[in-house]
Amino acid sequence: MDRRNLESGDTLIEVLLSIIILGAVIVGSITIMNRGLSAGQNAVEHSQVRLTINGQVEMLRKVRDDYAVDPTSDNGQTWQAVVSGIPASATISYDETCDKNQPGTDFYMTQTSTRIESQLYNDTQPTTVPSPGQGIWIEAQKSNGNLQPYVDFVVRACWQGPGTGQQRSVTSVRLYDPSR
Repeated sequence: MDRRNLESGDTLIEVLLSIIILGAVIVGSITIMNRGLSAGQNAVEHSQVRLTINGQVEMLRKVRDDYAVDPTSDNGQTWQAVVSGIPASATISYDETCDKNQPGTDFYMTQTSTRIESQLYNDTQPTTVPSPGQGIWIEAQKSNGNLQPYVDFVVRACWQGPGTGQQRSVTSVRLYDPSR
């Protein structure tokens, strides 16, 4: 009988080569899955932050509108406190930075069951998704000598996403000021 006919199994090199190919496919699949999960997590974080930023802007609009209707209301007084707390020299940078332009004047809005209040930003950033007062703050700048006075607000969010570098989101809004 011919000896070659008796050797019908795979050689050691063939087996090693198939294990290497299988390992590369598994590593590639896991890498692609991790990138997909990371992109999904990043999208969820940005969506949550965007909702929180929009909430800050809506609270600013609410206190401004309440001031226009009744300056003596609780929210009207909050608007007056916000506007009067903006230094005349305050300037805003509209770039996507996490640096504070006017330390001690940055603030954020909070809402209780009866009123909206502004609070000074305490300059701490969280390690995960930010919240107002920790990673989300508002900067403001008044107009100078315009016929229709306004206040520019920039709402900034900065946080350290898991497995990513520093994340940031910046939104600006101009509100016309009925108090001036």
